[in-house]
Amino acid sequence: MTETIEMRSDIIARIATLASSRVANAFWPDGLGSPSFMATMSQLYPVFGRSLNSGSTTGQGDGTLFNSGKQIDIGVGHYLSAPPEAITAAIQSLQAGHTRYTHVPNLYRAIIAKYLVEQHVDVHEQQIVTTAGARTAMGLVFSALLEPGQTVVIGDPDYIGLTHMAASIGCRIVRPASKRASTGELRPDIDRIVTEIEAGARMFAFTNPCNPTGYIWSRAEIAAIVAAAQKSGTWIMANEIYDKLYFDDTDHISLVQFEDTDRTIVVSGTAKNYDMTGFGLGWIVGSGKLVALLSDWQFITHSGAPDALSQYAAAAALCDPVRDRHPAASRKLLKENWILLRDALQQAGLETCGAPKAGQFAFPYIGGDDIALSLQMMREFDVLVTPGGIWGGMGAGHIRVALSNPAETHCEGVARLMTGLGIKVSQN
Repeated sequence: MTETIEMRSDIIARIATLASSRVANAFWPDGLGSPSFMATMSQLYPVFGRSLNSGSTTGQGDGTLFNSGKQIDIGVGHYLSAPPEAITAAIQSLQAGHTRYTHVPNLYRAIIAKYLVEQHVDVHEQQIVTTAGARTAMGLVFSALLEPGQTVVIGDPDYIGLTHMAASIGCRIVRPASKRASTGELRPDIDRIVTEIEAGARMFAFTNPCNPTGYIWSRAEIAAIVAAAQKSGTWIMANEIYDKLYFDDTDHISLVQFEDTDRTIVVSGTAKNYDMTGFGLGWIVGSGKLVALLSDWQFITHSGAPDALSQYAAAAALCDPVRDRHPAASRKLLKENWILLRDALQQAGLETCGAPKAGQFAFPYIGGDDIALSLQMMREFDVLVTPGGIWGGMGAGHIRVALSNPAETHCEGVARLMTGLGIKVSQN
């Protein structure tokens, strides 16, 4: 019996090492570069890279996030309070005995209403599958539709999890570099993306609005990739988790507006728009045929079906007036925090990133070694920022700064960052 357990443990360890190696190699496929991004992130945030850097991921090491109460995190951020209505709904659902496998019709009606009101698109319940968060939704899509060796196109920079998931499956990852505008803004290279899609990619995945840059994809840009995908039979998956966090009156253009529903997949959720990261719910919108496949795959693989509590909380968050009211309050704070950071960067002569137009992050260009800088900020100045190279080669020299902190936390974090850069900035 002991030998069987040890053998199983060895198999699990080898699988974990293989998956971790694939993820790490996604950043440096030629084996170059040191230290690895995952090892660096494991020092900043112990939940990253456990199997790659066991010495610094136990939470006991010097300077890790969970080892000191002095650090201010403006790399990931702490988010705000969830809507009281969502919390109340979650508590009441438990008190009412909803602790078993649960299907909440009101949740589906709320998601349907969201797309009808915001995108003027009729979505049916048979086109929706719910999950335990948007990341789980993306993982479900990747695991169901992709196989080792297939090509996945992901812009550079874009959400780190897209690369992680494709790499863990063993896909070939192509990362078309963004173009840098004269303002410093990083914009997707649509021509290059279209070329890669038409070359036979299995999937193109993107985040809109973009994490980390805050870039908003235009209707023309989305139409171009949809047209290319129609020609080549490529899946398109849009991660739209920040779809209500626009800094101005621009309306979000969702992938659901485009006709090729057989090949287009939208992923979203409640975690970011409603500050429900600890009990967020995700969903996938696609064709009825695809959703049937994904629902079966979810059941067979036990891949993150949502719990009852999160379903009731999400239904409350997505209903009027909370659906619009809570993101509106978040947008106000996010924009104010961006202005404070922008002013500090401008005074320091460093604001060369272009303004984020949506989302929860800014992506300023600091120059130099962003990995070393991030570690120095943590160890010497007790402020955590995320090295830009994590998000792709075009992120080198950038840092990602979270805007989703209470104002006083953000102000202190920015002050420490500027001190670490050797710059005194007036806080007027």
